Amino acid sequence: MEKIHLPPTIKSERITLKKHQAELAELMFSFVDRDRERLREFLPWVDHTVQIADEANYIQMTQAKWESHELYDYGIFRNSDSQYLGNVGVHSIAWEHQRCELGYWILGEYEGQGYMSESVLALERVCFDLGFHRIEIRCSSRNRRSAQVPLRCGYRLEATLSQDSVEHRLYRDTLIFAKLKSQQPTALAPLVALDFVYLFTPDVHASKDWYQTVLGVGPVVDLDNYVEFRPGGHCGLCFHPADVKSPLTTGGSVGYWRVLNFKATVAHFQKHGAKIYRGPLEIGNGDTICQMLDPIGNVIGLVGVSA
Repeated sequence: MEKIHLPPTIKSERITLKKHQAELAELMFSFVDRDRERLREFLPWVDHTVQIADEANYIQMTQAKWESHELYDYGIFRNSDSQYLGNVGVHSIAWEHQRCELGYWILGEYEGQGYMSESVLALERVCFDLGFHRIEIRCSSRNRRSAQVPLRCGYRLEATLSQDSVEHRLYRDTLIFAKLKSQQPTALAPLVALDFVYLFTPDVHASKDWYQTVLGVGPVVDLDNYVEFRPGGHCGLCFHPADVKSPLTTGGSVGYWRVLNFKATVAHFQKHGAKIYRGPLEIGNGDTICQMLDPIGNVIGLVGVSA
């Protein structure tokens, strides 16, 4: 594969990725500094970023490595108000093997709104269009939020490297997610991966306590009427109060499939005779969910960004 520069600007529906400029250093440092405790849990460079000059040196380094085809780092900006949100970039590039890796971070107050998933999909699209064959995303097995991003974007968990790194003086596992260019879903009704399964229960809290004991991990979401586990960082196991439409019954669970275009996929199902059974409902992290009742009487769940 011939070495080629990525475009300095990549625009998506809600965000725009922009190559770092020197004037971003002060703002970038303020983001790191105000969210330092949260970011440093999984990002070792945070402890070495102690003044604006460190961020300025980082930007200068990314610009130099951009020119030498070693990495491409972008700031993420919201289209509605040009608000800076965080960074996403391409690194660990193996040009001869047409392979690269994506990395990212976002300020805590913008987490859970779908911005990072949209950024990854926008950047991956450009990478595949330019000739890359394989894209990887790696993260700590303890970083459940980071691991949800590749799962949302249709990446497959290919391997877990056991205790391959030291994090805060403790060994940690590394998850390796990957997507091949040939695995990009089609535009219509792309069922990317099973994202979570709902279990309807008469007592959400009793279910949470029992599964927390059985699974040996705590929930990633713990609300009065909704609890979600991500055992191993994979498919979600979720609990919701039983009600009239989803009564307590054996075999009453609904699998939700992640899709890349929520509205188009719902319309596609309706075109072929399916009806909306529950929802659509925005669930507060940039996603919308609904259940579709197919003509045979089966219920399938869909989840995706509705914008």
